[in-house]
Order: sequence, then structure tokens, then C-alpha cells
Amino acid sequence: MSIISCVIMNKKAKELLKNYFGYDCFKEGQESIIKSVLNKQNTLGIMPTGGGKSLCYQIPALIFDGLTVIISPLISLMKDQIDFLNSKKYPADMLNSTVPYSKQVIIKDMLERNELKLIYLTPERFKNPKFLEWLSNLYVSCFVIDEAHCISEWGHDFRPEYRRLRDVINKLKNPPVLALTATATEEVKKDIISSLNLKNCNTIITGFNRDNLIYGVQNHFTREEKNKALIAFVGKVNSPGIIYTSSIKDAESVYLYLKTNSKKNIGVYHGSLQAQVRKKSQEDFLADKIDILVATNAFGMGVNKKDIRYVVHYSSPGSIEAYYQETGRAGRDGKESYCLLLSNAEDERIQKFFIKANNPSIDFLSYVLAKIKKYSLNNTIYLNELDNIFTDKKDNKHLINTAIKQLQFLGSIDVEFITKEKIEISIKNKKILPEDKSFLEELLHSSIESKKFFSYTTDFLARRIEVNDKELKNILSEFKNKGILFYCVIKKGQIIKVNTPVIPKKVKDEYIKKLENKIKIDREKLYTMLDYSNLNECRRKYILNYFGEEYNVSNCKKCDICRGTYKQTGRIEWNDIQKSILNFFVFHENVLGSKKSAKILKGSLDIEPKYSYWEEYGALKKYDIKDIESEIQLLLKMKIIEAKKDKYSVIKLSNKGLKEYMSKN
Repeated sequence: MSIISCVIMNKKAKELLKNYFGYDCFKEGQESIIKSVLNKQNTLGIMPTGGGKSLCYQIPALIFDGLTVIISPLISLMKDQIDFLNSKKYPADMLNSTVPYSKQVIIKDMLERNELKLIYLTPERFKNPKFLEWLSNLYVSCFVIDEAHCISEWGHDFRPEYRRLRDVINKLKNPPVLALTATATEEVKKDIISSLNLKNCNTIITGFNRDNLIYGVQNHFTREEKNKALIAFVGKVNSPGIIYTSSIKDAESVYLYLKTNSKKNIGVYHGSLQAQVRKKSQEDFLADKIDILVATNAFGMGVNKKDIRYVVHYSSPGSIEAYYQETGRAGRDGKESYCLLLSNAEDERIQKFFIKANNPSIDFLSYVLAKIKKYSLNNTIYLNELDNIFTDKKDNKHLINTAIKQLQFLGSIDVEFITKEKIEISIKNKKILPEDKSFLEELLHSSIESKKFFSYTTDFLARRIEVNDKELKNILSEFKNKGILFYCVIKKGQIIKVNTPVIPKKVKDEYIKKLENKIKIDREKLYTMLDYSNLNECRRKYILNYFGEEYNVSNCKKCDICRGTYKQTGRIEWNDIQKSILNFFVFHENVLGSKKSAKILKGSLDIEPKYSYWEEYGALKKYDIKDIESEIQLLLKMKIIEAKKDKYSVIKLSNKGLKEYMSKN
């Protein structure tokens, strides 16, 4: 592009910014990304949450001659964008499962007449080869991937459907690509570029620093301490705020605790709630009807609320990426906002459980696939039927859901959401009687493409043939009995389709190798996050350095370390469990590890008989084994006891622990 053309386009971009969105100038980084896109360069844009990523494609789309396609991971996110753009009279729309068929036809007509400049799609849309074929006949000027970290297996929100976009881009004659994300380490950046095959990619990073956010950590040894600290915090800072928990159980527990102990309006949001309940919680929070929303990480992506004054993490998330993205939902209006992490000795155990659950073994994947295949009908099963077939103790729901995602990525299954009942018809080459011929011809004519296999919604096909749903099924049943055709009714809902009955050996071998690396990386990410909660240096610097950004300010003045308000709690309130543990290791140090010690104190039957004769056997039998294990981990963290690495990991009393024991005896 010539210098004159660049100047004209840049001037045009600023005019459109003012006319459509009312801004006089671009935010930091927006202009650089827009220039790159207008030059038709493949571009990876990394901007902080709330940095204005959407304008980076909404402005160029108005300048380009053709269509700009945006891939977005959430339908709710699309809807919010379209509602906003429609209010600005911006020529844009979306195609997804929530859009009625009649409106989809209108939108497609508008696209063919070049009346729309933007179209929002989910990556799942391209599972339909007919749709991709249709779209490839349009002139696509730019292909945009929002939340691009979803492409990367090393990212924190991996979506297998995103990995197929490379083939989609190729089918659309390789238009310039803009990939956008708020969080990407060097590893994730490389994976995004490689997965999309972005040649000569221009990577633009606008900085991760959010000056208005104040970071802080409180280390608590018990849940009671943590809850009291939470009440104290929400009582002295302005609302609205979000409290993130690591599990649904914690979300419910914290929600009930705040409802009982706070006068503020409390809401809750997590994946086990019904869709309409989640929707109402989100809408009430956005409408300021809820002061504090307690949520799992199921909440947040695409939520455009600018005045969130704080984000509290009730426990450590699994990575700095997840922490940064979630805390980034605070203070989007530029005003001072707080990011508080309530750390606990249990955090490591919980996140290690998630690492295991998020990385199922190849044997477990094969087990899940075999069971789905066994109980499927015509290689199809509804997602809500899985609870009925996975009933063994090892069938953890989270692990099953992760296995489904991985099997989808490996191509063994497809997951599809059916919004309306549909009928799949396969016409066989059997002898057709004269009285059946006219209906069959009408059926083939109604199939639009006159193929021997077709699939349409029941109401659509019934209208075409001018019968009601029941009559249509009765006629099809008669034809099926005569051997003329086979048909299958697929009711609405989320379904799994089995593509391969077993996982091929080559695929298995590749997965095993990849899994080993993935677990290693996930553990490294976890330890980096846990280190954050025990820093003695600037937290802002730690986060920015993690993302590869230099930060040389000696005192950020916006974190508890730099402000001098961070207190590492050194005291311990000795409860009965802790006292018994301390006494146990006085007499049995350098002998046992934490798991076996907990079992002895619990009086577990799942242990060698010789330990049942020990004096301490069953000393804590009235307590839950997990509570005993948790207290052992707490004492390890406080350095009252130490894990000694030998052939096996064994526990010994530390000097600090010995002093504590001597002071009590």
C-alpha cells in the first residue's frame, strides 16, 4: 500500500471512530493493530482486558470492500456486541443456533448483497460443510479470531473447535487474519501463529499493565480466618464486586456465608445452575441489582461491566493467565479497583486435582469412547444421558467432561447442539411401488438438493410436504417398513456423534507424548501462581515479567508489597488435629509420608495391620481424612514439619516444630 493510501485510510479510520463510536482518538495499541490490518497483514494483537479489542476489526471492516468474519467463543458475547452495534446503526449481524431459520435466510441474503460488513460466527458453525461452501463464494476481506488463546492447547481456555479454523481460512482463499487475545505467554503466541499458519505475522503487544488495579494477597491457615477476612474486605470497599471460587461447592458455601453475614445483595453463578438462573444472575449483576456475585470461572468472558470495583479470588487459580484475565474484569472504567487473593494451604491440593482431571489418560479416553459407543443409538447419544451410563466411582463428572473435549479434539466424536428436532432420511435403492412414487418424488423435491441423504428440522420438512409433524412421521414409518428408506428423529438438545469406535494407535501415541508435556507445563504454571501468593517483591512486576514485559519501576505503589501492607501470618491457633499431628511426628519422624500418617491417625482400615497397634492409631477417628491431610499440609507450609526427600518422601519435625512442642510440654 502506498504512503498516500495509508494516510487516506488512517484518516478514514479516525472519521469512522468519531462517527460511529463517538471517540476522538484510539487507545494505546488500537491504531497500530488497525494499521496492520488495513495493510492486509496477518496480525496477532495482544491487548489487556478492557483495552478495546473490538474496535481493531470493527473500524477496518467499514473500510474494506468485502465481508469481515469474526469467530467468537460465546453466543452471549456475540449478542452483546450485535445489540451495541445495532444501536450505532452499524451494518453487522450474527449467525448461530439462537437465530431463527427465517432470519438466517434474511441475513444470508443481506450478506450476498454486500449489505453487511461484519458477521459473527461460532467455530462450531463450520462443522456444516454446506455453510462453509456458501461462505467461500463471498468475498471475505478479513478473518478475525476473538479470544485467540482458545486455539492453544497451552492456553487456559482451550477449545478444540478452534484448531480447525486453519482449514476454514484456507477454504476462504486465505484472507488476512487478525487474532486477538488479552493473555498470551511466548508459548501460547507461537502456538496461535503455528496453528493458524499465519505467515509473516505482525505481533503487536500493547502492554499488560493496568495502572488502576491494586494487587494484594492474604495468606490464611483456616477457612474460618478466610471467611472473616472476606467479610471485613467486602464491608469496607465499594461494590459491585466478583468473588471467584475454584469449585461449585465453594461457590455455594461462600454465597450462603455472605448471605448470612452481609447486608449486601449477593448472587451466585456456576455451571450446575439452570441456564435461566445463570442468565438472571448475570443480568441482575449487570443491572446493579446484585452487589457481589460469587462465581466459578464459568462467569466472565464477554461480560462488559465497566464499574466492577474489586475481584476477589477465594483461592488461587491454576495459572497467572487465568488470574490476570479474571482480575482484569475490575476497573475497566479506569478508576481505582482492587484485586485480592485469599491464599490457603489447600490451594495446591485443589489445583493438582484439576490438573489431573484436565489431563485424562489415553486409557480413560478409550474407556469413555467405548462406553459412549456401547450406549449410543446409531452412533448418537444425548449429553444429558451420560449421567446414566457413567456411574462408577472413577467416573468423576469433571473428568468425563474433559474426556469429551479431548475426544472431540482427537476427532473420535463430534458435539453438536440441536435447537430444534430434526429428521435424518436415507433413501435406499429398493423397488418402489407406483402408489409410493409420488410421495417419494415430493420428499426428494422438498429436500432442496435432491440427494439420497438429507437432514432437516421436522417442522421445516412437514411444512414443505404440507402435513403436520405426526403425519410426516407416520408416512416415513410406512416407507421404512417397506424398506424404501431409513429415517432417524433427533430430538433437540446437545448430542455426541461417534466418528470412530476406537482411537487409532498413531493418535494414541501422539496423545501420550503430548499429555506428558501438557502435565509438566500445567504444574509449572501452578507453581508460578503459588509463588505469586508468597512474594516479597512487587506483585505487578511479577505479573508483567511473566508475560515478557519489562517493568523497571522500583515501587509501583499499587500492590501490598510496595505499600508495605502485606502481612505473612506466622501464628497458628493450635486445634486438636494439629496437636495430634505434632505429637505423632515427635515420635515417628523420618518414617512415614503424609498420606499414610493421616490414615493411621484416622484409624483407617486401608493400611497394613501392623500400624493398628500403634498408640496413635485412630487418635483422630472422629475427623474426616481430608481435614487431617489438609492440616498436615498446613503444618508443612508453616514449616512446623518438613518433607524429607529420600527414596520416598517422609515427614520429620523441623526446629521450629520442636520449639513449639517443647513450649507446650
